[in-house]
Amino acid sequence: VVGFSKTSKRQMHVYDIKMAGKPKFKQDMQTGNGTMSLHYDNDLGIAYVTGKGDSSISYYEYTSGGIFPLSAFKGVTQKGVAWMPKRCVNVEKCEIARAFKLTATKVEPVQLVVPRKSDMFQEDIFPNAYAGVPALEAAQWA
Repeated sequence: VVGFSKTSKRQMHVYDIKMAGKPKFKQDMQTGNGTMSLHYDNDLGIAYVTGKGDSSISYYEYTSGGIFPLSAFKGVTQKGVAWMPKRCVNVEKCEIARAFKLTATKVEPVQLVVPRKSDMFQEDIFPNAYAGVPALEAAQWA
């Protein structure tokens, strides 16, 4: 969950569904006053945080040990961001996420790439992902 603290600092909280009253982890983030949105990549454990009026897309790694800031994509001020499905990324360029950023004058594509020397398939950053199709039909389940 992304939001603001009592002192208007931006924060990210991770909750355990069994104990929803208390956050499991808290992470302070960059300052700003625009509405934030969160996109979570469950396969890689990366949370992408964008804010209306911000000029960056920040990303954080979530593990069982906590939330850790990774980096940020800097650009022009954004009004919103729409994320593409995983099947749209270019695996040969080690692209882990793709989005479209709405600015005041245009829609700008954003590619988040992990720097690697090899153009071979990288299994560590492309684990098996949900394909959008069921593994079994109803008759096979029974």
